[in-house]
Amino acid sequence: MDCKSYLKDRWIKSQIEIYNLKGIREDVLNFIWNFSNSVNKENSTTIISELFSNGYCYYFALILRDAFGGEIMWLNNKGHIVWVDRKTMIPYDINGVYIDATPCDLIPLELLGETCLEEFRHRGKSYSENIFKEAMVEVMDNVKDYNDRITKAYTYLNTEKGKCLEALDRDDLREKLGMGRIEQKYYTDLFK
Repeated sequence: MDCKSYLKDRWIKSQIEIYNLKGIREDVLNFIWNFSNSVNKENSTTIISELFSNGYCYYFALILRDAFGGEIMWLNNKGHIVWVDRKTMIPYDINGVYIDATPCDLIPLELLGETCLEEFRHRGKSYSENIFKEAMVEVMDNVKDYNDRITKAYTYLNTEKGKCLEALDRDDLREKLGMGRIEQKYYTDLFK
């Protein structure tokens, strides 16, 4: 085994051991490693990581979604966008597994709105501070509405119907919510 392969294997194993989350995808981590280490120039890995961590996270999330499906989510109050595996709800960014988020922090990108999303696109469009503030008020209203709908669905399904959340079909619940994106196993943890 050459040095680069050894380092990649160690990095992937360390991600799995450190974060100890069931369902971490080695294929995604392998892709991230290969992407970050594809250029053999001094400090290239650091530069690539900085680029996609500080400002261009949206584009790396698009790359991961194109490669693996899944969802792109905005981290509420963190100023960061991540790719999320649909099956496990584990978020990833250019640095691998992203653990600085709770399920409540993961907000569907469509709730961000075009004005706020444009800040992540870096296409040279700029909005006045007032327009951006107004857009953020709308975003926070959307987030509150989204969380309220999840709470109502949780309450309805847990109390009135008496159904076990783990037994519910995720896609059926998503359809009922309109845009719910949080996996069933997290519903219980969200409202403890």
